[in-house]
Amino acid sequence: MSGLEPPLRRIRVEQRDAVSLITLADPDVGNGLDPYVMEAEIADALRHFGRDRSTRAIVINGDGPSFCVGAHHGSSTGFRYGQDADTNLLERLAHGYAYGVIWEALAETRKPLVAAVRGRCADGGFGIALAADVIIAGRSARFASTDVGRGRSPFSPIATVLASSIGKHRTLRLLWLGDELDASTALACGLVQAVVDDEDCDAVAVTCAAELASRPPVSVSLARHLIGKAVDEMRDYPLTRALAYHTISAATKGT
Repeated sequence: MSGLEPPLRRIRVEQRDAVSLITLADPDVGNGLDPYVMEAEIADALRHFGRDRSTRAIVINGDGPSFCVGAHHGSSTGFRYGQDADTNLLERLAHGYAYGVIWEALAETRKPLVAAVRGRCADGGFGIALAADVIIAGRSARFASTDVGRGRSPFSPIATVLASSIGKHRTLRLLWLGDELDASTALACGLVQAVVDDEDCDAVAVTCAAELASRPPVSVSLARHLIGKAVDEMRDYPLTRALAYHTISAATKGT
């Protein structure tokens, strides 16, 4: 039913009345992200449902025990966009090919976005969850950012959204030390809206999305846009800066 071309390889999409689901569907690698296939597919799905008038809310969830463990660049082969095969990273960024478009698509989405998180939710996966408007956490959920400990700068909404949610000092500790937040701690911090049994997580997220979908769609969309601007999620952290920091820190190998 997706209407997405080329066919999807590492995610699934489904529509349940006015709620559309995007499922990260590579549990053998913890639904790990690679920019050329999974991230590109997520971005395409978000933009597709963003244009679909029958979709009034979107849920992102993950197959298997983990929501998303973060980067796993070796988890697939090939490219969703043929242009990526013959261009370097900066050309892809400049011309809007796969590398990094997921973060633009998440920021630009005007439909309410609900994340259903079970198990490990780390690095890029944590960024996807933080880009959502509502996070429903299973009791097994564990949130973490390990990029700094591996000699890299976070490349996602982690820095800005996390800092605006839990404050500068707690965010720095989380990023510097790679601390994990369990579901109950994330609830106490205000990062998640509810903690439920793992087996109920997806259903609760869909119910939450359906409630949002029942509200006046134009007003809901405008409210998401205005609140996003009010908290200034991308302040001083546009995609180009994020990519530059990430690339420079990775090139230095943590020195």
